[in-house]
Amino acid sequence: MHIRTLQMDRDVLFTVKNNFYIGAFNNAINEASDLAGLSEAEAADKDAFVYRSYIALGSHDLVISEIPDSAPMSALAIKLLAQYSGKRVPPEAAAAILSEWMDDSACNRNPYVRLVAGLIHASEGNEVEALKAANNGPLTLELMALCTQIYLQMNRVDKAEQQVK
Repeated sequence: MHIRTLQMDRDVLFTVKNNFYIGAFNNAINEASDLAGLSEAEAADKDAFVYRSYIALGSHDLVISEIPDSAPMSALAIKLLAQYSGKRVPPEAAAAILSEWMDDSACNRNPYVRLVAGLIHASEGNEVEALKAANNGPLTLELMALCTQIYLQMNRVDKAEQQVK
């Protein structure tokens, strides 16, 4: 019985996430394609990691074309990241969209919206807005890692160490 409980608590996306985090993007995509029977939340997370893997591989157009404008907010955030990364939307336009989303209380609680906002602002050198986005709500491990990265980008090793602790 104890072994069965451990299996039920196991993160079904562990291998997908792990491959993504170590930069094995093709492996993440392949692992995700083998997953079935996911809950709605797990499927949304799986899609986010798959699309982010495609972005990392430079397949921006694929992501942009596959995510409809009627998609959930987390997918729209990933689509914006693809548009920004693929230079399909100017940085000023991306910042305006992010500002609108961060002002909306329904959007700014979404961890993918916050992650994309943090990534884009940090990429543009706007560390203050990047930290606001990453810290504006419940923290995930990935958002905490982003904060650490932003502090290092700012040469604030003391703050980065504090974040890691």
